[in-house]
Amino acid sequence: MDEKAGQGFSKFVLYALRGIFIVIAVTAVGRLGFYYKCQKFGISLIPILLYVAAVAAMIYALKKNINKRVILISIVVVGFILRLIWCWSVKSIPVLDFNTAFRSAQELLNGKKDIFFEFGYFARYPHLIMFTLYMASVIIVFGTYALTALKGLNIVASLISIIFIYLIAKEIFKDEKKSLVAAFIMALFPASIIYTAVYSTETIAIAFFLASLYYFILVMNKKKRDTYLLLSGVLLLVGHLFRMVAQVIIVAYIMYIFIYMRKQYKNKFKRTAYILISFFIPFIIIGYTVIGAGITDTKLWSPKETPLTSVLKGSNINAGGRWNEEDAKFVEENVSRTEYLNNECKNRIIERYTSASPSTLGCFFVKKLVCQWWQGDFAGAFWAESGLTSENIRIDVLNKGAVWFQLYYTIIFIMAIVGLFKKREYIENKIANIMSIIFCGYGILFLILETQERYGFIISWIFVLMAAAAIKPGKENEMYV
Repeated sequence: MDEKAGQGFSKFVLYALRGIFIVIAVTAVGRLGFYYKCQKFGISLIPILLYVAAVAAMIYALKKNINKRVILISIVVVGFILRLIWCWSVKSIPVLDFNTAFRSAQELLNGKKDIFFEFGYFARYPHLIMFTLYMASVIIVFGTYALTALKGLNIVASLISIIFIYLIAKEIFKDEKKSLVAAFIMALFPASIIYTAVYSTETIAIAFFLASLYYFILVMNKKKRDTYLLLSGVLLLVGHLFRMVAQVIIVAYIMYIFIYMRKQYKNKFKRTAYILISFFIPFIIIGYTVIGAGITDTKLWSPKETPLTSVLKGSNINAGGRWNEEDAKFVEENVSRTEYLNNECKNRIIERYTSASPSTLGCFFVKKLVCQWWQGDFAGAFWAESGLTSENIRIDVLNKGAVWFQLYYTIIFIMAIVGLFKKREYIENKIANIMSIIFCGYGILFLILETQERYGFIISWIFVLMAAAAIKPGKENEMYV
């Protein structure tokens, strides 16, 4: 695709994102008002004041041209302290799917594998098998301290994500000031902090997704040889083993290669091959290894329950595309009737979308879009505090601190919108468009699947990078060295 066509694609995506982000920002502001009305400031005032002080310190450090390494290390240290305080403050326990994974990891170590076979839970949802094996490994190493260790590993992964956000921003914007600001935003990003106390798959996966993106960008910026795409693909696969939604990033990589690379078709196909080979071949090998080891009889990529069940729930207009008893009951009653369930899901999905009026569908999809992205912690506080009594919660973010995370998220979203109106950052700077393509991919996916606020967390770091685009570039004499 030639350069003119590439610019046309960039403009189309950019204009679409402006409208979408404005709608989400308006509803995020509305949710902020709701939280304030319900909770007033509560405990939110303390982190808000601390954040104001941190912003003031960051501005001072940038204006005084303090050594960039000192600034970056300070950002990581602050990020570590915030995450450590939060994990200490809430004695979280695994709940729902993650409780099933943790219990199954313990049972697996005792030789009980029924849940992994036939139509057991992990045969129906094999995307959780590798995460369960990860939990089992942690239990082997840390024993009764496994839950504490899982939190600690989440903190490490979250800190690694801060560093990769800095490195990625540096490659995208080629500006030290924006890179440090991006790292600063990520260090203070409430969802990133709150999810360290949640026994979910996302925090670990995000670190590997970001590492993969970094090496992909290095190759696209001609700073590394094409063979580094093999490393990018492998890193993406590792993240995928924790949270199996990396297919979207694979598609985004390939789209970028074919849209923005000049007419070098041999190189386009070679780069695409590197990514696909390094991702899918190890994935297939791991999948068959798990089966060969007698852990399960199900391929990681081929669940016994058709993935259309999530699409079915996501198409339920009356339920707003969320989990609902009607669809859940239908699936449970027919889960072993594979062909029937698959065909009936298709028929019901088609019937729902073709029988609804255009206005009803329009409102439905706008509501799904908004509900997916409007909550500043992506339901992290709910997952962290779920199942706990008050004595196990020292800092009650869910019931008293929501104003903090929603205010921060709203500001970041507004900054992202400001960045989207800067032509230089997305039209003239080709590599920045990888962020837009990735977000659009996940945005479309989440419009199709069942809506859950948690799903959006896996890609929430995109908003951090987009927010950095709003920052005024550093002056040439601001070297930060």
